Amino acid sequence: MCLQDVERMNNNRFMLNGKHQIFSVSEDCLVLNIYSPAEATTGAGRPVMVWFHGGSLATGAATSYDGSALAAYGDVVVVTVQYRLGILGFFSTGDEHAPGNQGFLDVVAALRWVQGNITPFGGDLNCVTVFGGSAGGSIASGLVLSPVASGLFHRVITQSGVVTIPGIMTSHPWPLAQNIANSMACSSSSSAEMVQCLRQKEGEELALSKKLKTTIYPLTVDGTVFPKSPKELLKEKHFHLVPFLMGVNNHEFSWLIPRGWSLLDTMERMSWEDMLAILTPFLTSLDVPPEMMPTIIDEYLGSDLDPQAKRQAFQELMGDMLLNVPTFSFSRHLRDAGSPVFFYEFQHRPSSFVKIKPAWVKADHGAETAFVFGGPFLTDESSLLAFPEATEEEKQLSLTMMAQWTHFARTGLPSLLPTAGALWSMRWILCSSLTLCLMTQTALGALHTKKPQVVTKYGTLQGKHMHVEKTPIQVFLGVPFSRPPLGIRRFAPPEPLEPWQGTRDATTYPPACLQESWGQMASMYVNIRKRYKLLRFSEDCLYLNVYAPVREPGDAPLPVMVWFPGGAFVVGAASSYEGSYLAAREKVVLVFLQYRLGVFGFLSTGDSHARGNWGLLDQMAALRWVQENIAAFGGDPGNVTLFGQSAGAMCISGLMMSPLASGLFHRAITQSGTALFKLFITPNPLKVAKKVAHLAGCNHNSTQILVNCLRALSGAKVMHVSEKMRFFQLNFQKDPEETIWLMSPVVDGVVLPDDPLVLLTQGQISSVPYLLGVNNLEFNWLVPYIMKFPLNRQVMKKETIARMLWSTRTLLNITKEQIPLVVEEYLDNTNERDWKMLRNRMMDIVEDAAFVYATLKTAHYHRDASLPVYLYEFECYARGMIVKPRTDGADHGDEMYFLFGGPFATDLSTGKEKALSLRMMKYWANFARTGNPNDGNLPCWPRYDKDEKYLQLDFTTSVGKKLKEKKMAFWMSLYRSQRSEKQRQF
Repeated sequence: MCLQDVERMNNNRFMLNGKHQIFSVSEDCLVLNIYSPAEATTGAGRPVMVWFHGGSLATGAATSYDGSALAAYGDVVVVTVQYRLGILGFFSTGDEHAPGNQGFLDVVAALRWVQGNITPFGGDLNCVTVFGGSAGGSIASGLVLSPVASGLFHRVITQSGVVTIPGIMTSHPWPLAQNIANSMACSSSSSAEMVQCLRQKEGEELALSKKLKTTIYPLTVDGTVFPKSPKELLKEKHFHLVPFLMGVNNHEFSWLIPRGWSLLDTMERMSWEDMLAILTPFLTSLDVPPEMMPTIIDEYLGSDLDPQAKRQAFQELMGDMLLNVPTFSFSRHLRDAGSPVFFYEFQHRPSSFVKIKPAWVKADHGAETAFVFGGPFLTDESSLLAFPEATEEEKQLSLTMMAQWTHFARTGLPSLLPTAGALWSMRWILCSSLTLCLMTQTALGALHTKKPQVVTKYGTLQGKHMHVEKTPIQVFLGVPFSRPPLGIRRFAPPEPLEPWQGTRDATTYPPACLQESWGQMASMYVNIRKRYKLLRFSEDCLYLNVYAPVREPGDAPLPVMVWFPGGAFVVGAASSYEGSYLAAREKVVLVFLQYRLGVFGFLSTGDSHARGNWGLLDQMAALRWVQENIAAFGGDPGNVTLFGQSAGAMCISGLMMSPLASGLFHRAITQSGTALFKLFITPNPLKVAKKVAHLAGCNHNSTQILVNCLRALSGAKVMHVSEKMRFFQLNFQKDPEETIWLMSPVVDGVVLPDDPLVLLTQGQISSVPYLLGVNNLEFNWLVPYIMKFPLNRQVMKKETIARMLWSTRTLLNITKEQIPLVVEEYLDNTNERDWKMLRNRMMDIVEDAAFVYATLKTAHYHRDASLPVYLYEFECYARGMIVKPRTDGADHGDEMYFLFGGPFATDLSTGKEKALSLRMMKYWANFARTGNPNDGNLPCWPRYDKDEKYLQLDFTTSVGKKLKEKKMAFWMSLYRSQRSEKQRQF
């Protein structure tokens, strides 16, 4: 470990249970340790968690933190880093002779090493989380403020430490440097002479000298690593916007820190004046005016406290000043700038404290660390974090925390797992540019005092009133449309709802269907609410939400628009979407439905034991509910428009070909998805079902046995298996023919009588008006992020692009032999060193092949069936609560921000954004009313006919012709030759 005062470091053994193995020290210490799951191979793409140890920037070692349990239980790659400490790591003269921050730059160098080398260890260099405790947390948060760390990490976790805690950084290092020089008999007349003298000293003499009076060598505002002070950088919002998880313990200054400061035995005996002398420097660093300091101390300490009460009050005040206030203030700056921030308070007193700490000590400084690293499961009892005497509840607590931390590393969101009973209360406060909290509250207007009620076929519902500006809306949340798909009803068609007695509450959001871990992030991506509600998940999830304008008696029924959520058939929820703006402004009744996802929604054995398409059957059950009940909400069952995005749009396109959906809707809108997308149909469902059964430990020799076994598993177990399937994730090492991208609909002969292309060719489609389109940068950020598709400088080369095409050829519907043709078409005449151009061309390939071609092909078939068709390309970037790169176009899903009135939900939007949102809401609602988006007041949207005109939706709306004509001709030729080759082989 790096040179340090071993005696002082030994204080760390009291962090948990008094055991600590001391390792040899050396100035040659810039090493790191890597813990990777045993089966990790190049390209496995596991999240990487890089740990920075604490120790006041003066003590600590990477080897003290055993990452094996965290790596194994969390399925992540853990890297523990060493950095120079004390005078060797942070000495500064404040000028070019010793700018300082050497230890911090060691950390940056370690992160560069991770970017260049972690792939062979099974790590994903595009999914790196830095985390640290105490001073390590200060370093991790400092990386967010430092321009030299740009692009080296993607999420941050700080435990009881941020870079704004008092004393951790200085803008004036020279006085300390002078004191050090004088103590070491070096001249302090010039910084050059001082540094030269100190360099000639032995490392041990500098690091271990008793002559030096200082106990901390702080980080330095040097103009480069830290251009300004942390407070200034935070105030000016000069920092990296990344997801952030941070927190404190509930008794930070109880025992470990006071012991290190030699205050443990004196706190109860200190006079008011003694306390003021200790507290003054900390209060000064928090910008508290001197005249206010006595008032603050009086607030905590009073005047008549007994010794124990005085000690407790002093500890609370010190904990607040030293850690709680700086951490909370830091979190607010991040939140206000737009970073997703999660805040926790750890409250459990480890049972091992009984051996070494008084009973009044609660969650002391560092107490959480052993639980984060899986201390109860570490086998080396000499380890700092080993906790073999942990109770069963503490083992469960450790499992929960490891799951929370690694889920955040994987997705940018902590998992919403239950906590371990009353042992640990973890208070998540998620804050963003839209001020997201766990407090359930709507900011759309004051509520009426009398709650609205409607009588449906199945019973009475009581909803709530909302206002959008001055327009009243009735909202009914969590309305059931089917019996819960539990037990024997898993892998079965939805069953009709049973009536209920009395009045059913419909004022709270329903649980979302069980889904992949990134579902919460996807929900945040589409959120427009000022106060967001974190999703809950359950297998009992067949509910819908209804937004209905308030109507006067005698008013005509309103058009109904039913929204199908997207999410690659594995995530999605009705409650992610806010319908009040569109419903209020356009006087339409909005219905947001849910359907079973993933294994639950689309498992198929290809025979009578599990035909599949359960999610599609759920959608049709919801549409039947609409036909039976929507009139009670003021909607017209004879005027129902389906609209949806991505996988939701694919489902709508599929229902337009299903005989079972006949008569359930009258118009359709699909956004960035149709049934001709390669992902819509699972070609070999039995193969997929057997893979799921194998991972679940189920016998799959018989489809009946397979289905019964999977039906008997808990929902959590099924989701665990689903996570192992790694749906919708790129894997360079896998044969693309063996890749199972998704669980999606199947051609079952009932819901879908044949392949969608065959049905379209035969004209077997619903005779309804159709509006469809794409965004102009579909493969820009969201889809590659979810797929773990690398689009960075390191991999954007022609050779690696060809490998990517090989890995995704089944997704793009190309053969191995056609890859060189695609490379030539898109990469010819590109500079190998222009990685950004190569990235843009790669994005074009996927967008054109997977999105645009399928959309245009679908439009052609509907047009040729003499049906009204309207085509669009959306081209405007959408701001949101998920921080993503700013682009000059529209990423996948960006149009939803404008369609649902997002610009009216924030004070940050511009007049142009609001105007575009109003225009889109009007086009969509016009189409729902009449089957034509035009009304005479908007720019004309031409019908898509033989001249192939379409609407370009941007701040300025215009008409285009033959969308991507040249590239579509290339793909048409490619696919035509592919069909000809198949016919010759046949």
